[in-house]
Amino acid sequence: MSDRFWARVVIVAFNSGKVLQKCIDHLDCVKDQDFEVVIVDNNPIDGSTDNLSLPNDRYTVLKSKKNNGFSGGSNLGAAGANTEWIFTLNPDAFVNKNWLNECKLAIKKFPNYGMISPLLLNEKDHSIIDGCGDVLSLFGHSWRGGYQQTANNAPQEYCQVFAPSGACAGYRRDLFQKASGFDSSFFCYKEDVDLGLRLNRMGETCIYVPKAIVYHIGSSTLEDRHPIILYYSYRNNMFVIAKNFPVINLIIALPIFTTSVLWIILRNLHLKGNAHIVRGLAVGLVQTPFLIFKRIFNPLLKTSTKSSIYFPMNASRNDLRESSICNRVIKGSVAVRGEMTP
Repeated sequence: MSDRFWARVVIVAFNSGKVLQKCIDHLDCVKDQDFEVVIVDNNPIDGSTDNLSLPNDRYTVLKSKKNNGFSGGSNLGAAGANTEWIFTLNPDAFVNKNWLNECKLAIKKFPNYGMISPLLLNEKDHSIIDGCGDVLSLFGHSWRGGYQQTANNAPQEYCQVFAPSGACAGYRRDLFQKASGFDSSFFCYKEDVDLGLRLNRMGETCIYVPKAIVYHIGSSTLEDRHPIILYYSYRNNMFVIAKNFPVINLIIALPIFTTSVLWIILRNLHLKGNAHIVRGLAVGLVQTPFLIFKRIFNPLLKTSTKSSIYFPMNASRNDLRESSICNRVIKGSVAVRGEMTP
């Protein structure tokens, strides 16, 4: 691969079927082609990468001997990148033709932002939001901002959000490498929250770019409430808290998060999959003391707390434009760490 491109796009494919080809076809239609693409073949059984039609030599398929999950697969695809930016892109996420132009424009205006969050819209119904960046609450729950709300509620201006969703997330390459990328122990789900929180604690911030639009199917490989989704989501949510929350926040968040999950289970006893939630929660609780002990001796964590922890909360479920999902509307030409300079 080359260092002559502005961005590297990493697509992790596992039993992705025909959507993977559609994802590549959309990338080929992007106006600004200043990017290279690494497609990580995560050892699927459906042969989804065997008959791909690749537009040119900027697209490379990297075959793995095992399934590394989204986190390990993304790290594998990002390894050796010399581009200024790294983007993760789900195979069921389809960028619009102005996607890269808008991302470049945002970073040109606000060069000190280390993460980019595009606007995710529902692929089947473009009037529905799939996500306006990740949100992390004080008590450890995380979700995609504005999920399932009407697209009219999406912020129309640049603003600062907590972190991007891994379905399409931009990271400045040097920061991604400094943070050692995604935590491969997460395997899948919540690794984007974990990386976003670690970068926030390093003093980095994320810019939401409203005109960089991506259409996302979501759970195209696995059905809703699939055991894998439930288990890893709740286990990894515990990992995020144990790994990253400052001591005072951690003491408050752990019991509240655990209690709230048990309440969710009781409230949804009629739904399938609750046993997998319990198993994920239990494994997370068992691992918590070890994760806390490990972070004490982790040099990266000990030196990466230049700023206070950042917890944007979605104050409104009805209209994101009035919500603190957007920490600060950004105006002007230059922003440093989210603060305006003349």
